[in-house]
Amino acid sequence: RSLALKERRCAETLAKHVAAELPGGARKARTGAEKSETSRRLASLEEKRVELSAGLQELTDAVRQELGLINQLTSRSEVLRREARALRTGSEAAKEGEARVWRKMEDVSAAELA
Repeated sequence: RSLALKERRCAETLAKHVAAELPGGARKARTGAEKSETSRRLASLEEKRVELSAGLQELTDAVRQELGLINQLTSRSEVLRREARALRTGSEAAKEGEARVWRKMEDVSAAELA
C-alpha cells in the first residue's frame, strides 16, 4: 500500500516537473523538436521512476526478510537462554545432592568408627 502511495507521489512530482519545463509555464504551440525532446525526457523520467520503484520494492523485501531472520534469532536466543538457566539450576541441584551424600557417608563412617 505504501509502495503505491510512493509511486503516486512520484508520478505527481514527475507531472509537476514536466509542467515546469514548458516554456513560460504555459502551453503554446511547440515545434516537433521541442515535442520530441519533451517526450524523450518524459520517457527517461518514467524509466527512472520504474527503476526506483523496483529498487524500493527490493529493499522493502530485503528489510522484511532481515526482520524475519532477526525475529528467528531472537526467539532462538531466548530458548537457549532458558535452556542454559535450566541446566544451571540442575547442575546446582546435583552439586547440593552430592554434598548431602558426602555428608551422610561421612556421618556413617564416623558412626562405624565410634
